[in-house]
Amino acid sequence: MTRIAKDKKITIGSIPCTLTRSSRRTLSVAVGRDGEVVIHAPIRMPEYAIQKFVLEKEAWIEAKCREALERNRLHPPISVKTGEHLPWLGGELELQMSRTVKRIRKEGNRLLLPEGTGADALIRWIRKQARDHLNARLDMYAQRMGLIYKSLKITGATGRWGSCSHDDRINLSWHLMLVFPGCADYVIVHELCHILHKDHSPAFWATVEEWIRDYRKYEKELKDHVAVMDLLTPEGNG
Repeated sequence: MTRIAKDKKITIGSIPCTLTRSSRRTLSVAVGRDGEVVIHAPIRMPEYAIQKFVLEKEAWIEAKCREALERNRLHPPISVKTGEHLPWLGGELELQMSRTVKRIRKEGNRLLLPEGTGADALIRWIRKQARDHLNARLDMYAQRMGLIYKSLKITGATGRWGSCSHDDRINLSWHLMLVFPGCADYVIVHELCHILHKDHSPAFWATVEEWIRDYRKYEKELKDHVAVMDLLTPEGNG
């Protein structure tokens, strides 16, 4: 059974932190989207060792805090209410609550939602759109590239845009609907190329470049837009 000690607020150097202890064996630091720093430490690790660890990483932690706060400023979390704007395939959809619609419906650049719709319902709608849109793009590229994948799963992953398993099962995050279409196509091609190369060797990148000539541009755009993964949070996990 995992033992967990009570969280403790401390300041190490210039960094305010939340120290959380458990029966884990290793020490780690995480920076949240709001710039909060959380130190995960073993229960019996002395505090001086934790302070030493954090001070050695102080410059890195401060840089990550600045990045998180800037991302939060540029892409603040959205509430499911009239007037909010949802990024959508390089554009935006304006959310509008309606007493007359029975289900979520897209009309031009507006997204109509029944009164009382919450984040979970909106995420389910996005996942359905992602399955239709991304599956079609995946099938198109797989056919062009002469490759066969075993299955597609639409995930809610917030740490990666996509993945390809050792047995050629492809996972794509629904968050790809919130970025430019070229970025989503790049992720699809990237994962399909893993059917041929199970690593990131020069041969892998050469294959990617055959199909997406300017893939480096999309890599950068995905890094710049990683904050969209935190725009919508399932209810109860905010």
